[in-house]
Amino acid sequence: MSKRIFALLLALALLLSLCACGKEGAGKGEAPVRSGNTDAGDGTAEMVPGYISQVIELPEGCSSVRLMTIAGDRLMAVCGGGEDYRLCAMELGSESWSFLPFKGEDFGGRDSRGFSNYGISGFDVCDGVLWVLVRQYFMESGDEGRFYVLRYDCASGEELSRAEVGFEAIAGTESSTPIFSDLIPLGADRAALCDYENAYIIDSQARLLETLPLEGFNFNLVLRRGEELYVCGEENGDIGLRSFDMESFALGSLVKTEANCYGYYVSEKGEAFLSQDNGLVSLDVNTGETESLFKWLEVATSLEFAQEMGMAVQSAAGDYYTAGISSRNIQKVSPSLVKDRELIRLWGVSDLGILNAALRFNSTNEDYKVEYEFIGSGHELSQQEILELVLQDSPDIVYTPSLPQNSIDAGLFVDLLPYIDADESISREDFIEPVLKSMIRKGGLYELLTQVDLLSLSVRAELFPNREDWTMDYVEEMIANRPAGEPVYFWHRDQEYMLDMLCRISSGEYVDWEAGTCSFDEGGFARLLQFVKDTPYTAEAATPVLMEPIMGIGSSVALSRNFFQGDYEYAGFPGTSGNGSYFTDSAQYSKNGYGIMASSQHKEAAWDFLRLVLLPENQEYGLDLSFGIPVTKAAFEVQLEKNIYEDVMFPEYSFTREDADKLRELVYSTEKMARKDDTLTEIISSEASAYFAGDKSLEDTVRNIQSRASIYVAEQAG
Repeated sequence: MSKRIFALLLALALLLSLCACGKEGAGKGEAPVRSGNTDAGDGTAEMVPGYISQVIELPEGCSSVRLMTIAGDRLMAVCGGGEDYRLCAMELGSESWSFLPFKGEDFGGRDSRGFSNYGISGFDVCDGVLWVLVRQYFMESGDEGRFYVLRYDCASGEELSRAEVGFEAIAGTESSTPIFSDLIPLGADRAALCDYENAYIIDSQARLLETLPLEGFNFNLVLRRGEELYVCGEENGDIGLRSFDMESFALGSLVKTEANCYGYYVSEKGEAFLSQDNGLVSLDVNTGETESLFKWLEVATSLEFAQEMGMAVQSAAGDYYTAGISSRNIQKVSPSLVKDRELIRLWGVSDLGILNAALRFNSTNEDYKVEYEFIGSGHELSQQEILELVLQDSPDIVYTPSLPQNSIDAGLFVDLLPYIDADESISREDFIEPVLKSMIRKGGLYELLTQVDLLSLSVRAELFPNREDWTMDYVEEMIANRPAGEPVYFWHRDQEYMLDMLCRISSGEYVDWEAGTCSFDEGGFARLLQFVKDTPYTAEAATPVLMEPIMGIGSSVALSRNFFQGDYEYAGFPGTSGNGSYFTDSAQYSKNGYGIMASSQHKEAAWDFLRLVLLPENQEYGLDLSFGIPVTKAAFEVQLEKNIYEDVMFPEYSFTREDADKLRELVYSTEKMARKDDTLTEIISSEASAYFAGDKSLEDTVRNIQSRASIYVAEQAG
């Protein structure tokens, strides 16, 4: 369920642009007006130079693009899908696809476990010839494999030659056989193979012609600009570009640049450009200076295109073709006159849901566009310092967890309930009820949570009697009667971890934030605190275990199956009300909350954007239950269906329909919200520490917690 997390997080960190200015506007409770697509002023739309985007579907049978290049009026690509890689060619004029003759079975196909026995790591064109580097693996035998060089006629698609690379590495290199990472065509009958230590010049039959030690340059960057080739170079600690003469193999002098020198770029138009953190930039190869061409947030049509791609090619007509990490399609970005749009300025953090909504908004709204400024998670600046910046610069939308909690009210933000009530696409009934209820404070909704998570306790299925009988007495007896040496929890779940869990659930079980009261001296808090103290913990990495505390639902299924060596049930915490589980605004990942500032002049347009995060359509690509549970029921249902997955090789990582049904029942039966409140956590933790150390009795500890927490909670409600 979480295998895409790394790629998605990488994509996220790369996309945030700087914002412009905002001005003061009206405040709380205004009746919203739909922005629609109306023009400002006299209705005449000003057109400015910009870019338009188009998604190009891959050919039938292909599900992802891995590599691509361009040759005249044809786009060449390596696509994945089915049992084999496919070599494809697209006519730029008609956008029709054809296939080159290539069979993966010639290079081993797939092994007994179903994994591909080969890969394609080199793919480019020079002088009308497409060169392809194929590596054959022998993973089951431990053999490092073989390499093959294939050549195709770009015009006809005919295979011209196929040869195995048979030469050995030169003396002094680490590997007896070169492990090639790149293939760079230098003409119709010559190319360079690179193994990080040397560049090997080969002919069309993969015979070695010359060896060039890679001293001071490499192929982390390949920039093909018409007939000119540039690579990454280093000199006296400085990194930049070097021209590479394809005839003499001579390197030009280093041109230092602050640009990120990696990726593969080809321009039939003869321009130089690189993919950078927030977009594509033009590059002056003589000075190393760069200038923005476009930002990903302005042109990307979905998350798969919204990243520092490192793979972009340009046609002679000036169109750019880009693709992300195993993108499902290719995106064409073309220069054009576009309507000059008003800015919606968003101050946010790394959040896939909000980013996906921004991309969808920018690709469809004719009058407004979102500009996304990264403000960090509050670690670099204090909440008060960020609040001062917000008051000074007045963006339209703000990531609210970066601000002091007592600032999130009608004085700074608008009440979003009237916007929800006036919206035809969403209503209060569409939300998971206890989540919406928890967002409404002092009669208004000033902080919109876009995702929540769950705190719970899972247990081996055969040990769970039912919720009614899941009492502290039963749990303590189950622990006492467990097999000798069997841990209660996974070994990372120590006393400190479980105390943190208790602090979190306490905010939802023993605190009434609206009334400003708490009840730590009533109910089962004392018993739970004693349970945290007395439960046996282990430092040994041993499984299986009896129970697994759940702090975030994303990996709970896999962890429970792994630790229990079998089926699981969501038991909740014993001695608590309801199903014993709690929604939480912050679990595995940071809290996701946003507000529209009262000073914004574009409140209606800002809501038009923010509402997109709540709709089920925003779950279509990239998002995952590993990042949290959507706050609307329809979006949650979309995520459930998306995450159903049967892993044949590793069944414990599957998320079956039965798992989905269990999670659905848990979500719809959970009634309370637990906050991550640092002050409440400090109160409980500091008093509990003395109790755990034997310096205070349980009764005195609970009495002190009740006294201190009562004062704090009452202040928050005032």
